[in-house]
Amino acid sequence: MDKSASFDVGASPRRSTSSLDPMRYLITSYLVAMALIAADCQAKCANYPLDSHVEADVKVWACVAVTLRGSSSQFYTMGPMYQTGDTFSGTLLDVWVTRSRVVRNIPNRKWGYDAHRWKVGAGMTLMIAAPVDQVCPASLPSDLTVTYSEQCCDVLPMRGSCLAPGSLYVVEVAKR
Repeated sequence: MDKSASFDVGASPRRSTSSLDPMRYLITSYLVAMALIAADCQAKCANYPLDSHVEADVKVWACVAVTLRGSSSQFYTMGPMYQTGDTFSGTLLDVWVTRSRVVRNIPNRKWGYDAHRWKVGAGMTLMIAAPVDQVCPASLPSDLTVTYSEQCCDVLPMRGSCLAPGSLYVVEVAKR
């Protein structure tokens, strides 16, 4: 007896789903259209600005001047990635994080979107939008306290501090 074929006597016949195809197409088309319209009309970060920022003590190991200039790259078919001719200048710091904490912008508010604390001991590259003679310490390594607030960079073409790649944190020297 051939056991390769089996029959399920109690199984119900398979229903045809061809009548649902126009409905699936209509719903899918509607959802895709709404996503495209929403993305085009609301080109702002959903959780921006955050209700907190990072304050960190860092040990500076390198300090150099840098100017970022946007390329002529296109972002898929949406147009230019960067604003033509725009630059962003400042000081590039190579640091180790020695202390990090999240500070609420409104101290007594218990809800909202929080920044993420930096890992102590992590090596990072930071940028400060100021000349080296205002930022770099007289000798290295040196201690420095910085603040970091996430910025919204989801509008094309990118310009200003949004020229910095996402792995480069644009910070400010903490005011004491």
